Amino acid sequence: MEDNLYIFSFNMRSQLTIFTKNLLIMAVIILIADFVIGKALSYIYFNQKTGTRFRTTYTLDSTNASLLILGSSRASHHFNSNLLSERNSTTTYNCGRDGTNIIYASTVLKSILRRYKPKTIILDLNSSDFYKIPGNNENLLSLLPYYESHPEIQKVLENRNDFESIKLLSKIYPFNSSIVSAISEKFKVTEKDINGFMPLEGYDNSIQRDTLNLSNFEKNYQNFYYLKQIAEDCNINGVELIVVQSPRLTYYKNDFTFRIIDKILNKYSFRYINFINNPIYLNNPRFFKDQAHLNKEGADFFTKQVSFLLNKTSPN
Repeated sequence: MEDNLYIFSFNMRSQLTIFTKNLLIMAVIILIADFVIGKALSYIYFNQKTGTRFRTTYTLDSTNASLLILGSSRASHHFNSNLLSERNSTTTYNCGRDGTNIIYASTVLKSILRRYKPKTIILDLNSSDFYKIPGNNENLLSLLPYYESHPEIQKVLENRNDFESIKLLSKIYPFNSSIVSAISEKFKVTEKDINGFMPLEGYDNSIQRDTLNLSNFEKNYQNFYYLKQIAEDCNINGVELIVVQSPRLTYYKNDFTFRIIDKILNKYSFRYINFINNPIYLNNPRFFKDQAHLNKEGADFFTKQVSFLLNKTSPN
């Protein structure tokens, strides 16, 4: 009986040892695969020469322009970099990225300021960032590929949720949301890129002015923290900040944000230029590609107005 128990115990230990070894071998294979595949994805991602991801990498690691534009799609499509350069005798790069918000802009600015100090930052601000509107989100996934190389980005990404720092141990994870589209961009017709400015051609002659009653949405006071952070970072680093709300073909009703934005910027004597509800644009649908975005004609007209306000030269 004792012999049988000994044999049984020995077999169990042997099976457990084999299982443990197999488990360790599998874990090592997974770790090696994660590392190798992650490195391959990183190489593909960071060797792009055009497209959205290239522009983000250039913004974080390469641009040394004196004038930078920060913001979302309304920044990337509304500010003609070359026009600003010509009319202000400076170098300009448009760092706007579609589908982002003020949290993204604040994070990107911190990385830029760690590398160099531009003379002027124009922040294109959306009132919608300060409301809980369905479809609005932080959209920081686009910064995951830069996690290892940019400490400012690390802090923000790790605060997204309780498990983010664990997921970021993987070399593949940072590229999960971007690599398919990154590869597909290689086969697209090259977008027109004017130092980060992405002009939208044409207009829909059926679009008309719309009205958005913002009192229908819950306020999001938390995001004012990021505007304060941007203003403070610019002030500490001796960078001129100009906050612009570029035009829409939408009349904003009951927007509470204007007064708070103005108060935040006044603390540092930074300028605030608001084109929301501006009749020049509300009455000119031909300037727009859609309700939220200017087309090339509208962007050039708008850029000249901004340039005029920057240096007091004629906008014509």
